[in-house]
Amino acid sequence: MDRAGIRLIGWAATLLLLFGVQAKTFAAPSGLFLIPTTEFCPARCYTVEFQVDGSLARRTADSYFVNTEFALTDRIEAGIDADLSEDNSSRLFLNGKVLLIGGPSSSFSMAAGVITMLDEHVDATSFLVGSLHLSKGAKGHVGMIRVHGRNRIFTGFEAALREGLVLMADCIDGPDNESSIGLSMDLKSGVSVMAGLIKPNGGGSFRYSIHLVFSWD
Repeated sequence: MDRAGIRLIGWAATLLLLFGVQAKTFAAPSGLFLIPTTEFCPARCYTVEFQVDGSLARRTADSYFVNTEFALTDRIEAGIDADLSEDNSSRLFLNGKVLLIGGPSSSFSMAAGVITMLDEHVDATSFLVGSLHLSKGAKGHVGMIRVHGRNRIFTGFEAALREGLVLMADCIDGPDNESSIGLSMDLKSGVSVMAGLIKPNGGGSFRYSIHLVFSWD
């Protein structure tokens, strides 16, 4: 095995050990509505995402976020996110993700990352995710993340319905977590919108999530 392979295994082992720490919320590494994936934009790509969440029944918005991602290379990205919701005292989040195995044209890829809040009272967490190309335009995702003091399995699926329109669904295991389904649509070059429904696994009302995403190469 060459040195690059040894380094990748080392990264994976280190991040798996980090599952002993806990996060009380998520930042926004690139992925689906709830989970990170192995998706990366090209090196030096920069994205800014405006996110609004709220109650579907009451038709009101109660959570507002500005999420950013910057691809340092084709295999490393990092971001700073801001929670602008009135009832949240922890405002800034950091996230980073590294592609360990594979790439855009690979049938299987694996990535690992870290999520943390800029708050001394909140620990960081880490995640590991694998993605498999199931067919043309379709991918499956599975991974693990620390949620509410437990290691939780997450799964996701995405499929291109046509060019520029993608169906997405994902779920984080556990009654305290959530599942979602929604669509991502390209509006024009460098601009897309995501809209979906989120349902608590333990029961409760549906919530909506809308993301307007701008990207620059």
